[in-house]
Amino acid sequence: MLLPDGHDLAPRWTGIPEERAGSLGDEAVALVAGMGLELDPAQQHGVDVLSSVDTSGDWAALEHGLVLARQNGKTKGIMVALALYDLFCGPPGSLVVWTAHRTRTAHDTYGYMQDLVERCPATHKRAPGRYWRQSNGQQGVTLDNGSQLKILARTSGSGRGLSADSVYIDEAMILSPDVVGALLPTLSARKNPRIVYGASAGLSVSEHLRDVRDRGRAGKIAYVEWGADPDVFRCERGLACSHARTEVGCALDDERAWRAANPALVTGRIKRRIVVAERSGMDPAQFATERLSWWQDLDVTRQVPITGEAWQALADDQAGETAREDFSPVFAIDVTPDRTECVVTVAAALPDGRVHVGVVEAFTRFDAQTVGERLEQLSDEYGQQPIWCDPMSPAGILARDIGARYRVDFHEVTTREYGDACARLQDLVRERMITHNGNPRFTDALGVAKARALGDGVWGWGRRGSTGSIAAIVSASLSVSGRSILMAEGDDSRHEE
Repeated sequence: MLLPDGHDLAPRWTGIPEERAGSLGDEAVALVAGMGLELDPAQQHGVDVLSSVDTSGDWAALEHGLVLARQNGKTKGIMVALALYDLFCGPPGSLVVWTAHRTRTAHDTYGYMQDLVERCPATHKRAPGRYWRQSNGQQGVTLDNGSQLKILARTSGSGRGLSADSVYIDEAMILSPDVVGALLPTLSARKNPRIVYGASAGLSVSEHLRDVRDRGRAGKIAYVEWGADPDVFRCERGLACSHARTEVGCALDDERAWRAANPALVTGRIKRRIVVAERSGMDPAQFATERLSWWQDLDVTRQVPITGEAWQALADDQAGETAREDFSPVFAIDVTPDRTECVVTVAAALPDGRVHVGVVEAFTRFDAQTVGERLEQLSDEYGQQPIWCDPMSPAGILARDIGARYRVDFHEVTTREYGDACARLQDLVRERMITHNGNPRFTDALGVAKARALGDGVWGWGRRGSTGSIAAIVSASLSVSGRSILMAEGDDSRHEE
């Protein structure tokens, strides 16, 4: 049952696959109803979308995403209904794999599913108690027709070697690329596979879930997401709001936002007094993520690391002329993932302690010879300061080719240095201690750039999550960081004669 737009229980986002010709959702809802699990209209909507099939009766999408705040019936409602349908109604010999981040969660889900199955005489007959097992870190059941359910806690290797018809990833906000790499190949040999991600709003480390979210919101996979839209529920003081409990007019106190993100609050399964207590006792950022489903990287801060407006205000052609007096500029390069653009930037010191950055070259058709000859020319003209690059990016491959053939030295940054470079550029913009030459590539990059977590509170520009070229701002971050470090070390070569 699909809910109409504007319904009190409707999700903020619904992604319907283009290949959808119908849904098996009603069958899944009826199956678990026979076990005593009555799904509310919001849960039925989620099951319907995530059970979309094409004209042949196969799943209309390989990947399925579900984002819903805690205690709203995500795991013990929508996901369990889908998994039990796959187990009992799939072809004989089907394998369903369910993974959770924590062992305790996996064990709890196992017990909950067993209890549901044993409530219904028809399903209990096909899976009596002796068919259920717990051993070697795995739990599950084998039906009378050979179909199996396996439940396990995730590790970097969980899923490798298993060939599954359906894979369920609970707590997907805590999901490493290694786990995805181990799980996805398990579906390739099956006739009608699917993978279902279930999560509350993304954390700062939820890189893969963000990719699922972006594709789901674009309608490229089957997807449902409940949440309070931060563009609708705004703080009266805007970005100046700290979200503290003493703030007047904070969006975190708007009960309409609570209801938009929590369909169980509308139906009464979550009590208002519980949410009031959570707001009083939880950290504001945690409450925003857990109860309003605001994603940590974007919605809680409500701002990008560097806005286009803040950057444009620092354009200064005159400063660029003064920067030419610097005898120790630092150059950097970055290359787009599709190798269609290579941007070279330079950062130079100004007499007042600021840093000036500009685009030197932007190659749209290039190879190692084209870029290498230009970098060698710059190195010969301005000295032998190494050129900064990210070795884990396409620029790293280009730099290694150039370094083997031309008189050019490179400084390959570590992950920590890359994070420091991005944070340093952010700080300089905020403190107005940087100027630039107004090249539109900078502004264009900032308009599409996304930040990604690098771990331990460090962030960096994310090529994968960005919707266009960010090579200019990545290169600028590196060159500015290199020149700033020289200045901090007491470099005084700016006025050499």
